[in-house]
Amino acid sequence: MRTVCIFGDSIAEGYNAPNEEGWAHHLKKFLEERDTEVTVVNLGVAGATTTDLLRHVESDCEKHKPEEIIVAIGINDSAYSFSEHRSVVPREQFEKNFIDILAIAQKYSKKVIAMGIIRVDERSSTFSRDDNKVIQYQNIVIQKYNDSLKGISNSNGVIFIDVYDLLSDDELDDGLHPTEKGHRKLFEAIGKVL
Repeated sequence: MRTVCIFGDSIAEGYNAPNEEGWAHHLKKFLEERDTEVTVVNLGVAGATTTDLLRHVESDCEKHKPEEIIVAIGINDSAYSFSEHRSVVPREQFEKNFIDILAIAQKYSKKVIAMGIIRVDERSSTFSRDDNKVIQYQNIVIQKYNDSLKGISNSNGVIFIDVYDLLSDDELDDGLHPTEKGHRKLFEAIGKVL
């Protein structure tokens, strides 16, 4: 049995997608229908940052023993927190976290894929979180975090899928999360690599 693990945030989880059938769900369906020896485990968690992922990536890898790993995280790290007057996870810490995540992933899997961060519709990119903190996603910052993902991936022999400019504003349901069409485009981008 071949296991593919997807680590990520709400976009990987399928938040806001019809029936939570986001890109990872489409990928799971596609791979498992083509090969009965494949199991896809979606470990995407809404609101997750690289700091959150770093806490459990090793135990999840130990549990699932994936042959392939997809890491799709970073947009929540880049969000500007008005109460903290900085990004939720400062870029230097984000880069360190991502390097550590890749090192763990590469211990368990020979094939590691990093999915880049999508741009947002800034007209609708300010959100109140469950803890009442207000955050804002800004494309100029997202692009810098995406560039970090790309550079670190390339330096560590990890396949990088750049999706920053893949979706248009009308393919973002609430300014941040993809519509059904947006999720389909993300699935197609990663499906080409797998």
